[in-house]
Amino acid sequence: MYPSKLSKILGRKKIRNPQDLREILEPYIQKGDRHALNAVRTYLRFLVKTGRRKVSEVEDYRAVIPTIRTNAKSETEKAITADEVVRAYRSIQGKDENKKIRQLLFKLLVFSGLRTKEALALLNQFNVETLERTYKAFNIPDEIRKKLAVYDMETIKIPRRKETTKRTYVAIFPKEIVDDLMWFKSLGKEATRGLLDPERMFEPEGRIKPKLLRTFHMNFLNDNAFSVEGVPADVYRIIEFMQGRTHKDVGGRNYRANVQTAVRLYYGLLDEFKKTVLIL
Repeated sequence: MYPSKLSKILGRKKIRNPQDLREILEPYIQKGDRHALNAVRTYLRFLVKTGRRKVSEVEDYRAVIPTIRTNAKSETEKAITADEVVRAYRSIQGKDENKKIRQLLFKLLVFSGLRTKEALALLNQFNVETLERTYKAFNIPDEIRKKLAVYDMETIKIPRRKETTKRTYVAIFPKEIVDDLMWFKSLGKEATRGLLDPERMFEPEGRIKPKLLRTFHMNFLNDNAFSVEGVPADVYRIIEFMQGRTHKDVGGRNYRANVQTAVRLYYGLLDEFKKTVLIL
């Protein structure tokens, strides 16, 4: 609920009507501070959800809170090179175990293409039995199992995610990362979004936004897909499937066939991927 942000915005100020709220929010509106406005909007939802106010009582207050949308970034702004990825990894910082946890999250984001919230959820809920069941469910060959982890993301629970929200169905990543996931599980801790705050995660010279690693993953696969023998003509749709950007049965294949095709594609690119990004 953005508690610290909310306290800073509203504090002990008296709000008798929507106009009072608008005046308080005006400086944040002028700065385009979406987080401040979202904090207040979330607080109003909280009042309704907990029965402290009726929907009709907060509607007029909601009306004075504008929606500030961010401008879509160009492809040039979203692109990141392998050198920049490695530099960012080397600049990861943190005290005690936090540095190693951040390094683990970074590797997972680079090599799986997961959304940050999906990577955090997988880190917190990883179960080696589910990994083994996924191998069996999709009949993944033994030679691939030795090098790749294939994990059923539908077993991962992400609070407040709507059923209609796009999601990754299966996470595919190098097997080396499994040992790190098991190490984290042994700590008995829970990773939070704060670990991925760029200001705290990286030293200044290597700082990036972690969500750019998802774009890097997609670009690498797109750029190298046709170097793998036997890939389908619609391989780019398979890459979209791997990233959770499309539905399960894309390309006219059933879900199981799409998972198997995605795994074979990734397996064919694995060695080159690891050589390109030397962080494992």
